[in-house]
Amino acid sequence: MHQAPCANHPEERAAHICGRCGDFICARCALQVEGQLRCPRCATLGAEVPSAPIPWEQREELGWARAWLETARASVVSPAALWGDPGFYGRLRARGRYGPAVGYGALNLSLWFGLAVLRNLLLVVVDLLGAEGVGLDSGPGAVLAGGAAAVVGWVVLVAPGVFVAAALLHVGAMAISADAGGFRGTLRALCYSSGVLALGSMLGFIVGLVGLVGRWAPEVIPVVEGIALLLDLGTMLAHTLFLTVALRGAHGTSWWRAALVSGGAWAAAALSGCFLGALLGYVAARAA
Repeated sequence: MHQAPCANHPEERAAHICGRCGDFICARCALQVEGQLRCPRCATLGAEVPSAPIPWEQREELGWARAWLETARASVVSPAALWGDPGFYGRLRARGRYGPAVGYGALNLSLWFGLAVLRNLLLVVVDLLGAEGVGLDSGPGAVLAGGAAAVVGWVVLVAPGVFVAAALLHVGAMAISADAGGFRGTLRALCYSSGVLALGSMLGFIVGLVGLVGRWAPEVIPVVEGIALLLDLGTMLAHTLFLTVALRGAHGTSWWRAALVSGGAWAAAALSGCFLGALLGYVAARAA
């Protein structure tokens, strides 16, 4: 906590967290109200705590489907502080458990990857079925089997991958002193900002189904593929934005520091993907 600046006095290091809104506050700002430390603004507002628990962490009461849907909606519709409410990501300042956050992030990342793979597989299978001399037991069957294996492997490895990604993200946060909430805060920010990836993949899958129909109407294909590409890019950019808001909420850091960490993470992932793709292409070319 000593790394975070006070919300009211940026030149001062925070010593406490407001028990009502979750803002980081210095010793000058901390006021005792009914046994809780409050910031000056919340000290004038009574004892009610406006921030509700994260829906995903109420799965037993809400049910899994409703808890996921409400968490994903809140993370996209009301991410930042508005009208005195700390916003969805402001709730991340409260210390929560690792398990629910990792489960939510793993589910969203699995949906993101699985639906993207399924969308592309369906397009490839339709193209193969339209080719002469290709039966369902040869080309399309092999493609579907390979895609299923990739999805299963992803699901098995996604939870450990979440911890690895959070660790790398936290290293970046530590490098610029934006880690006041600790590794737990970074992990929860990464996981609870992933709802937009799942929602974007669902829209992309719907576009892919339209693309299947477009295979018999060639003039539609470029339009559908262009929409799918823009949707994929928009989903990644949206996640960068929400990850920025989440990091700011979890660590109480400035906007520019949070943006530097989240943008750097996606840039590193993109560069790593390009390098891996070039390496695989080189190996394939040498093998041929």
